[in-house]
Amino acid sequence: MTSTIIGGVSVEKHSLMNHRPRRSSISLGEHPYQETKDGGCICMSRRYVRVKSVNDKPQIPAEERKKLNIKNLHIYDSGCGGRIYKHILQGSLWLVLTEMTLYIFLVNILFGCIYWILGGCCGGVEGGFWDDFNFSFQTFTTVGYGTLSPQGPAINTVVFFQGIHNLIITTIFAGVVFTKFIRPKWKFKFSDVMVVRNVRSVPTLEFRFGNVEGAYNDLLNVTATAYLGRFETDPDGQRFHPTHTLELVTECKHSVRGVWTLQHRIMPNTPLFNRSAKDMEEDRTNIHVAVTGIDPITEESVCKIMLYEAKDVLFGYQFKDQVKFIPENFTLTFNYANLSEVEPAWTYYPATAAKRHPAIAVDSDKNNGQSSNVGARMETEKSPLKTSDMTRRRQPKYGTLIAVEK
Repeated sequence: MTSTIIGGVSVEKHSLMNHRPRRSSISLGEHPYQETKDGGCICMSRRYVRVKSVNDKPQIPAEERKKLNIKNLHIYDSGCGGRIYKHILQGSLWLVLTEMTLYIFLVNILFGCIYWILGGCCGGVEGGFWDDFNFSFQTFTTVGYGTLSPQGPAINTVVFFQGIHNLIITTIFAGVVFTKFIRPKWKFKFSDVMVVRNVRSVPTLEFRFGNVEGAYNDLLNVTATAYLGRFETDPDGQRFHPTHTLELVTECKHSVRGVWTLQHRIMPNTPLFNRSAKDMEEDRTNIHVAVTGIDPITEESVCKIMLYEAKDVLFGYQFKDQVKFIPENFTLTFNYANLSEVEPAWTYYPATAAKRHPAIAVDSDKNNGQSSNVGARMETEKSPLKTSDMTRRRQPKYGTLIAVEK
């Protein structure tokens, strides 16, 4: 940014680089995790070991688990009317149309019963309840064939109230159908789990978001946010539940047509630093993710959310590759069967937590400073990256992180 004096006024000139999306406060070229000769690393005076497959993938996906019920006491909410209104807006179009048809059928049976109790709608015309029901339906739809007409003051009074009811209900039904059609029709999919693996020698939290209809419906001006909530105890012993913001490596994109892999680098100033899988379970950690964008067809904003629990964060895994390019017909395919599929990968894990884990033991004396594996699920080995290599590698200050899965 430079300043220029124009007409006695200081004008600041911003380069194009100053208008880039907000990124993490730590550039991609920095490596706070200093690797050691025994294959581990040290960061902020904390010891880490290099492991794989720390915890198992949960059997029940996050979207299929039982949700927490909320009940407010000593306060009045919108009640049954508010729940019906929310159900109409959130329900599928075919479900709402079926419910509308059922309502019309039942309300005409009700008015037909009223006409039948009052002696018939049409002054003694033989036909019984069927004529009363038929007259009620013709009145509701304003068809009026002329064969049936109300007779008597009592019947005309009922017709008056039925006409007002029909006018209100028809207006509401027309508005509901219009609203259902005008709302953006957008299908999405989040990965069932999050993974933590080393990316450029830094433990990185990853999850995926896919636009299922990206082949013909782009999502524009997409923004992703992630929030972490957990129970903490302050120095006075008070237990509270704060919310932390997880800064993503790339949190804005101009459009999403396929699958977007989002990353959060676990650095010393982040809430996941030096946290193990057991720590997250004990603190009841949960991560809320929200993705917002603009539907290009309706030009309306859409927002999709996902909740991950502590058991959904897998340490020492990476996502399987799901992208394939077919040069013959110039097609890029996304295999959604692999959206949540994972495989073991190296990551730095707190050494104290690894010692407590039943499947691993760290013994530097017997293996010349290397960690020994005594379980079938976790391994440690000497890192192929040396500290000298890291210091010589210089990443571009404003580069874009592209994860290439092998």
